Amino acid sequence: MEPEFDIKAYVGVIKRRYIVFIAVASGVFALIGTAVFLLPPVYRAEAKILVESQQIPSDLAQATVTANAVERIQIIKQRLMTRNNLLKIAREFKLFPKDSYSLSLSEMVDEMREMASIEPILVGGKRRRDKFTIAFTVSFEYESPVVAARVANKFVELILEQNIRSRSKRATETRKFFERQSRSDEERLAKLEKRIVEFKNVNRNYLPDSLNYRRGLLAQIQTNIFEINRKLEVLEEEKSLWERRQRNNQVPVLDANASPTDKELERLNTSLTRLRGLYSDNHPEVRNVLAQIAALEKSIGQSSPSAGKTDSANSKNGTANDKTDVDSPISEQLNQIKQRIVRLQANKKELEQRNTSINETIARTPEIEILLRAMLNEYESLQAENRQVKVKMNLATIGEKLEEERKAERFEVIEQATAPSEPIKPKRLQILLAGSFASIAASIGMVILLELMDKSVRGISGLEKRLQIRPISTIPYVVTISEKRARRRKIIILLFLAVVFFVMALAAIEKFYLPLELVFQKILILIK
Repeated sequence: MEPEFDIKAYVGVIKRRYIVFIAVASGVFALIGTAVFLLPPVYRAEAKILVESQQIPSDLAQATVTANAVERIQIIKQRLMTRNNLLKIAREFKLFPKDSYSLSLSEMVDEMREMASIEPILVGGKRRRDKFTIAFTVSFEYESPVVAARVANKFVELILEQNIRSRSKRATETRKFFERQSRSDEERLAKLEKRIVEFKNVNRNYLPDSLNYRRGLLAQIQTNIFEINRKLEVLEEEKSLWERRQRNNQVPVLDANASPTDKELERLNTSLTRLRGLYSDNHPEVRNVLAQIAALEKSIGQSSPSAGKTDSANSKNGTANDKTDVDSPISEQLNQIKQRIVRLQANKKELEQRNTSINETIARTPEIEILLRAMLNEYESLQAENRQVKVKMNLATIGEKLEEERKAERFEVIEQATAPSEPIKPKRLQILLAGSFASIAASIGMVILLELMDKSVRGISGLEKRLQIRPISTIPYVVTISEKRARRRKIIILLFLAVVFFVMALAAIEKFYLPLELVFQKILILIK
């Protein structure tokens, strides 16, 4: 036999269980309502801080701190949300007076982090990277609206202090960094200058600055050596000539009784003949000898006749000393020539030494030039680096000045946190609406559970299910007077319990939450 839908059976269930349905629904709804009204209200106090851009154009004065506002806000947020800072704020405003014994410090910190919020206000393009921050909000949630506002303003105060301190510290550290770098570069420059000066003093004979002078001096020395060699050759020939004459006991052209003037004139004529074989008449040495000959001839022409008499007398009385008179001028001339040769050779040796020394300096000059150029290049590079560091140091000083006078990007409070008039949670109306559905569901569940547990036979369908036969007719259940009285007493008791429960709930709301008048006013506001 297939079961048939019997609406009378369901109506019978409702009639039998409506008291349970109402009782369970009322109880669950009362519990939920009591819990809703006993939940403490939570207020949110919110402040807004504007990120104000730099007042002076960045082309004229560049700020040292270049991090964007979002990054700085996140850094400040992490600093504010540290354990010590949150506990300090909680103790200052006594945020956990009731739970101070039940909550641990870590739990208090977690509660503070959930109650506090710092969120940027982003504007710009649709993509995240195209957005930029113009402001951010600082909010705090608490049961007391006044305390929530005070704590939010405390966070705002700390954020402004942190921002100013952070920017000033970064600007000062940047300036000090470039100052240290500049001092280090100047010390390195001073040491390098000292090295260059010492290097130049040690190698002053090899410096490339005097290379052209040394080359010119070397050419002059080589010319002088060439002239000395030529003079030595002439003197050597002259010496050989006089030595041959000394060996032959001959006086050139002059007799033994010739005067010293005549002898000098004869020597000059001999030198002139030899020099004309080597040079032209315009050569300085030839012209010098010609001038000496002219001077001697002039002095001979002006001499007195007595000189001739004296010479005649001397010639008569000097027969015994002919050989001595012949050897004396030759030896004297040879001695003069030898002395000149010695002097020229000494000069030549000195010039050759100087020539060797200058050649050594010229040969070593390229090596010295490479070393000196390396030090000069290092010096120039360090100078350029130091100039750049000084430029950056000046910019850092300007950036620090901007931070001191608050002319760079700054945070400006555009809306202080005030005590809110309405709580943000709990959403009582929504909770009550959900509670009503929950109470109905709970009552339906209870009715179904009771029906499943009840094994009594009710109605024709129940009888058919139990006996598996269809009865010819059924006699309805006859309710006695005692059963009616028992049912009436049960209803009265349930109604009494509901009233007592309702009164107790109102008393609990009055004592632990708010006066009933204010509660009813809030309910009316929520309904409206």
